[in-house]
Amino acid sequence: MKQKGGGRAALRPFVSRPTVDRREGRLPEYGPLISGGPVPSYTLQLMISAQDLTTLRQAGESIVIARAFSGSSPNVAWVSFAPFSSNTVTWDDAYGLFASPAQSSGTIQILSQTSGTAASGMYYNFADASFSGPFSGASAPGAGSFRVFNQMPSSQYTALGFGMLQSATVNGSALPARPANLDIVPAMQFSTFTPLNTVYVWLQSGVSSGDIVTLPPLSMGAALAVSSRATKVQFSGTSSLSYVYESSVGAFVPAN
Repeated sequence: MKQKGGGRAALRPFVSRPTVDRREGRLPEYGPLISGGPVPSYTLQLMISAQDLTTLRQAGESIVIARAFSGSSPNVAWVSFAPFSSNTVTWDDAYGLFASPAQSSGTIQILSQTSGTAASGMYYNFADASFSGPFSGASAPGAGSFRVFNQMPSSQYTALGFGMLQSATVNGSALPARPANLDIVPAMQFSTFTPLNTVYVWLQSGVSSGDIVTLPPLSMGAALAVSSRATKVQFSGTSSLSYVYESSVGAFVPAN
């Protein structure tokens, strides 16, 4: 990342500071993303036959899940894990915010993040290498959206990456909060994140959680080792869905 006025800015990890909860006047503690009130929970079951599982493992593929956000294409492997015959992924609609370098490839390097769960319909400022907020008022987004203002001066960083963090449980194992999306935000500008009740799931080799990706087959021109097509999974009127891998099409399809 270049520094205006000469040379490259030395990119040092930021120190995360607790963000003040303006609604209750207290400092949330660091910890897992657990909302203070009821939030929707979702379950996705992915089934693979024994014969197909052997083939997929020989290909070195992992199950990859990406989150969908309004106004942008999925660009981060939110969850990636080794496949089994029956795979269950659950998550809650609880999110955090993070800052990262303005990177376009590789694994996202988190430099700073909010502590606890971010507040929907509120905005956060990022200045002095840390988040402050949540704040309400005219600059706040609508309910269901999150907004961050990049107030780091351009003399230090011409742009930074910002996105949302979300936890998940895979086959009974709780995973730490992982990046779910990434926007490059120039200095003194802002970005708004609106999560959708939609995920994309596919199989691919060489992908880890937090990697910057493009949905296959859009990424077929890239240097991919092995990949299936991505399946759009939309939770509309339900919080639990089941899909099965169908070798005849090389993708997950709705279970009968």
